[in-house]
Amino acid sequence: MNTLTPRNRLSCWSPQFFVAVMFLVLAAPDLALPADEKIDFFENKIRPVLVKHCYQCHSAKAKAVKGDLLLDSKAGMLKGGDSGPAIVIGEPAESNLIKALKYDGYEMPPEGKLSEAIISDFEQWISTGAVDPRTGDAPLASSGINYAEALKFWSFRPLAPADPPRIRTRNWAVTDIDRYILSSLEKQKLSPADPAAPGTLLRRAYFDLVGLPPSPEQLQAFLSDETEEARERLRTWQEQVLAAVQSMQLDSAAVLPLLLADD
Repeated sequence: MNTLTPRNRLSCWSPQFFVAVMFLVLAAPDLALPADEKIDFFENKIRPVLVKHCYQCHSAKAKAVKGDLLLDSKAGMLKGGDSGPAIVIGEPAESNLIKALKYDGYEMPPEGKLSEAIISDFEQWISTGAVDPRTGDAPLASSGINYAEALKFWSFRPLAPADPPRIRTRNWAVTDIDRYILSSLEKQKLSPADPAAPGTLLRRAYFDLVGLPPSPEQLQAFLSDETEEARERLRTWQEQVLAAVQSMQLDSAAVLPLLLADD
């Protein structure tokens, strides 16, 4: 039986063996890079990019967190969002963050792809252990809805008296609603259109309220009467139809008499 003497054991450490060991050490940046340098690498190469390009949409302070993904803590990166963890430590090719930076299925940041040098920094950071001094649990993602502010939106506010806006062309507005319309037009330096012709006015009223045009007889009766009473009857008819709709009396017995009336 052959045994290894101390001299024989020393002979096993050939130059080729030393080269192989050194290659493994140098090829494994996780072993070659001290812990302090890894933190410096994160602070100089990784954190500034995250702050500049990612925190606006993926941090606890974002107005609306997209994809339920938070990148402002290591725990948030490991937890990930709707598409899974953002990083897989030691596996940059399997990390969704790298895929997004490379625009491979995802596109982050959306305003434009980052440089290859920055992407390479992120790959190195993940392959060397993704050292991240940002400690603590992953913060809860905000829904992005401020309900207190949302309730201030005009359609959610209770009805209250309001003074109509001031207008310059006073002889155009007939009702307070006209004042709001004219005020908006004047802000855009626009003038209101000319009054609609009587026949056009009647057709608009019918289409707006019932979805059907007036009959030829109804149209002729309206056009043949040029007095103010004709317009007043039209306004009365409009109010009757609106009242029927508002009270949910949509059956034929309630609406058809209004549609078929000639005056």
